[in-house]
Amino acid sequence: MSDDLLKVAIVIHSSVDNRESAMKVYNALEAAREFKGSGDYVDVIFDGEGTRTAVIISDPSHRLYPAFKAVEDVITGVCRYCVAQHNLENDARNAGLRLLDEYHKHPSFRNLIKSGYQVMNF
Repeated sequence: MSDDLLKVAIVIHSSVDNRESAMKVYNALEAAREFKGSGDYVDVIFDGEGTRTAVIISDPSHRLYPAFKAVEDVITGVCRYCVAQHNLENDARNAGLRLLDEYHKHPSFRNLIKSGYQVMNF
């Protein structure tokens, strides 16, 4: 890894149920796009309410789909526990989203930090 490249994990917790929350999701996806475009290491993770968001915006008819599609290759996945709480496991799989369960059915943020990632929460 080049010394000038960054390692960033962008964690999306927000919903798209209102304008303010949807803007947080858009800003997270734009940040991921910026890091990706700069050649940095970037992982996008959907956690909590964000797991439902991932399923919703993976639909081509959703207004945030173009932003989602632009970073689709750096989306690591969704929290298995949280997506199950929304009863959306099959929807997530059908959308091509990986279910993350490294730590008690949750993504391991410790492993990311241990690997040198900075974590941004939206």
